[in-house]
Amino acid sequence: MQRLITSHLRPVIGLIIVLVLGNHQSAFADKGTSRAQLLRVKNLINANDFAAAWRLIATLEKSDTVSAELYYMGGTCLYSLKEFADAIPRFERSIRLNPDKDIEKYYMLGRVYHSNGKPHQAIAAYESFLAKSPANKEESKEAALYLAQSKRAIEWMTKPMDVRLINLGDSINTEFNEYNPSLAADGLTLIFTSRRPETTGKKQDPDDGLFLEDIYISYRNPETGHWSEAHQVEGNLNTDAHDANLCLSPDGNQMFVYRNMGERGSGEIYLSKLSRNGKWSAAKKVEGEINSSYFESSACLNPDGNKLYFVSEREKKGFGMGDIYVSKKVDKKWASPENLGPEINDEYDQIGIFIHPDGKTLYFASDNPKGMGGYDIYKSSLVNDKWSAPENLGYPINTHGDERFIHLSTDGNSAWISSNRLGGKGGIDIWEIDLSNLAKDDNTKSLLPEEKSISILSGQVIDTKSSPVADAEIQITETPGGAYYTVTSDENGKYFITLAGNKNYQVQVKHPGFKPNNFHIFVQAKEKGTFTNEKMIVLE
Repeated sequence: MQRLITSHLRPVIGLIIVLVLGNHQSAFADKGTSRAQLLRVKNLINANDFAAAWRLIATLEKSDTVSAELYYMGGTCLYSLKEFADAIPRFERSIRLNPDKDIEKYYMLGRVYHSNGKPHQAIAAYESFLAKSPANKEESKEAALYLAQSKRAIEWMTKPMDVRLINLGDSINTEFNEYNPSLAADGLTLIFTSRRPETTGKKQDPDDGLFLEDIYISYRNPETGHWSEAHQVEGNLNTDAHDANLCLSPDGNQMFVYRNMGERGSGEIYLSKLSRNGKWSAAKKVEGEINSSYFESSACLNPDGNKLYFVSEREKKGFGMGDIYVSKKVDKKWASPENLGPEINDEYDQIGIFIHPDGKTLYFASDNPKGMGGYDIYKSSLVNDKWSAPENLGYPINTHGDERFIHLSTDGNSAWISSNRLGGKGGIDIWEIDLSNLAKDDNTKSLLPEEKSISILSGQVIDTKSSPVADAEIQITETPGGAYYTVTSDENGKYFITLAGNKNYQVQVKHPGFKPNNFHIFVQAKEKGTFTNEKMIVLE
């Protein structure tokens, strides 16, 4: 998603403009670059055109080795472009050239050390800045938070979680950005977003210079576990605008997508359907009250498809920049959404939500300062209709970089995450995580879904002439006295739902013009993986 790639930089970008441009009376005292040239750089930064500003700075650097201000602005541009390693020597040189002017560069040096996985050096830079800056300045308060975050990162890195991460490799990842892994419930179909050069239209975003987003697909061999070479989804889904997947429905036949048609700072949620020939339809805006004049993103369906969790920046009832909301489906339209409240949402940015197939475990990313740096992944559980306090998934699931999206398998033994951590192919990559050892440790098993034996119940509703029955209402109740779900058969009479396995359920199927069909069913499960229970339902 266009906004998702750069959203966590917004507070810092605002600060960058203030820090770099707010005191230019002294900037032009440096020799080597003319006042007019520095003003050109200043104007580009003021317009948030960091790519163009950096191109100009790179040219000026060739003949200027003495202007502290030029290297300070070069470092801030590279930070904004997420080129953290290249930003470090610019800030270091600016400090060497003039250590007492523009003390904010110590703060920015701390940020690039922090973002580049060097917490010890970040701590030294933050402490230098705090020693020179008045305590009541806003950036001093932020530096104190980041200082504590760097110390926390060092502590967590000495006690890593017992997990194993594997880069999905060349069939999925490239030197460009790949993110938001979304899988069907059987774990064999992977949908993700990429910004590689061959995307539809081959256009580049003027804001960051990266190619626009397209949606890609890959299939896993159930015998070898290998993923096929990813390719753009077939059909009319991808356009020459920003197209990014948000989530797959559990049956893999519907996809919620993010689309940005070029309006800066905006974006809305659309829906695409998989046709019988394996092609995805052109996306249409979801019906109801989900989309607004603000930015919407990061959607995920609950198991029965009747609730949609999503992120919106709407101001009404909001706590921060991006909040998590839930909307219920009423007569095939999405009703007015409800904010999940202050236990989940805060003044920071929430993004990348995922509801586990158990329907009561929420994972999401946040850039709040309680993590290691950038965006971290958190987990919350629905207990007595209230969401628990979010738990950070810890290191090495989270790092100093950005972990924005996560998807867990139905059995909770595996996860897929998008991250710009070190050691990847380039930019943002998709990684697979082996979580199986977390369940063996009482200190870490709370990070996993409570219900791990998840199974699929699917089939078709037909009449006595074997014709499919669409829009049949299927009510499923765990017995005795457990969870209650409702699903509806599609135009082909098919239905699909994920349920807690190895349990008994009472099923009632209703449709106008037919007699109700009531029956019991035991939904089987297996210890690892996902068992599919198939049931044909006949209505008379």
